[in-house]
Amino acid sequence: SLSFETPMLWTIGFLVTFTFGGLTGVILASPPMDFHVSDSYFVVAHFHYVVFGTVVFAMFAGFHFWWPK
Repeated sequence: SLSFETPMLWTIGFLVTFTFGGLTGVILASPPMDFHVSDSYFVVAHFHYVVFGTVVFAMFAGFHFWWPK
């Protein structure tokens, strides 16, 4: 049975952020769309979603899960 305690909530946040990063990656993989959004904040937002957002959520999930043990 799943319990929605703090580590699980951080994990859900990780999955949502990773999904948004993946969806923006699909948009950037399309050359016609990439031509229009390159050199814009869309590319910067994608980078931050993938690199920083997912790492921070995963780290906090791990901290809340393993730190008390």
